[in-house]
Amino acid sequence: MNQELISRLARQTLQRCDELATCTEDSDPSLLTRTCLGEAMKKAHSLTAGWMEEAGLTVRLDGAGNLCGRRAGQEKRIVVTGSHLDTIVHAGRYDGILGVLLGIALARLMEESRVKTRLGFEVVAFADEEGVRFKQPYLGSIGYMEGLRPGLLELTDGQGISLKEALLQFGVQPDEIGRPSIAAQDMHSFFELHIEQGPVLEARGLALGIVTAIVGQRWYTARFEGQANHAGTTPMELRRDALCGAAEWILSTEELARSTPDFVATVGRIEAQPGVTNAVPGRVELTLDIRHPDDTRLRDLAKHLEERARTIAGRRQLDFFLEERSSLPAAPCSSDLMDKWEDSLQAMGLPPFRLLSGAGHDARIVALKSPISMLFIHSPRGLSHHPEESVRENDVALCLQAAWRYFQSLG
Repeated sequence: MNQELISRLARQTLQRCDELATCTEDSDPSLLTRTCLGEAMKKAHSLTAGWMEEAGLTVRLDGAGNLCGRRAGQEKRIVVTGSHLDTIVHAGRYDGILGVLLGIALARLMEESRVKTRLGFEVVAFADEEGVRFKQPYLGSIGYMEGLRPGLLELTDGQGISLKEALLQFGVQPDEIGRPSIAAQDMHSFFELHIEQGPVLEARGLALGIVTAIVGQRWYTARFEGQANHAGTTPMELRRDALCGAAEWILSTEELARSTPDFVATVGRIEAQPGVTNAVPGRVELTLDIRHPDDTRLRDLAKHLEERARTIAGRRQLDFFLEERSSLPAAPCSSDLMDKWEDSLQAMGLPPFRLLSGAGHDARIVALKSPISMLFIHSPRGLSHHPEESVRENDVALCLQAAWRYFQSLG
């Protein structure tokens, strides 16, 4: 294996991450915000398409605005890798992006090594994973695998532009809009290379980790309703304070999550009304994000949390409402593919450590129709979804080397 070439490609990959970080729609050029199908995404696509072509890939824009680069193999079936080019607001420069660029680096490694492969190879830069613009995550991978049904194409952003209109403005051909990009029977498998976005690998002093599964995830909007009233004239024992009820439930939720293995729960947003200093809050709306690798267990935990909320509301003379916004099943990685990653790491003298993914990834959607695997790369300080998100060049080189061994093992 040409270690000098791998080191050069790893260094180039990180330089390209820096270059893509300049494709931002934020007024402050030092901050990275790049949402689905926007002008910043167009600039990122232009750069990425050029890099795909340099790596010998045939480039196309599919019906969901995903950028795809394909290398033909000796047979029809294709191994697909990729991740997303969109970001959250004020993002880091590696979440998603690094996986796309490592796929291109792997294609370049094949090209410069002049190897012919039995299986085809495709790199996909998904247009949307974060769901920032249209408030619906995974639009890119859904479109790639299944196509975009009318209900999704009718989603609108904050300016009232529909997803269908945005695709047309982005340059997708009218007769391609919404069509799936690949037939499931043509896919051999999918793998995603991604920063860990957590502290597990760092705590163990490891560069790489094999993902066993992407946890199931449920999102809810919850609401407590009581009675708004004067803060000075309403005795404590006569209050129907919606915020206190919500606060008790939030702490109860935290307690359950801390005592339940592999379960995490987050209240990420809370809004109290009337929202003034001198009034008892009469209404509180909040979000709840819960995750667990076992779908049955996650469903039971959700039911338990709802029962706790209704008990708290009843005792405090409040009304409680709960709406499920999203439910995504856990996505186990293929045991056969995990074994191949393990063989690759062992051949490099690296420990084949396995771990769960607590974050959502495009691989979750692909898993509904194809075998998947994931390899995590060490995130210094476990930091992600933050401008200080980082990776180390040596870890990136090890990932590329492992991915090359892994792909060769597939045949």
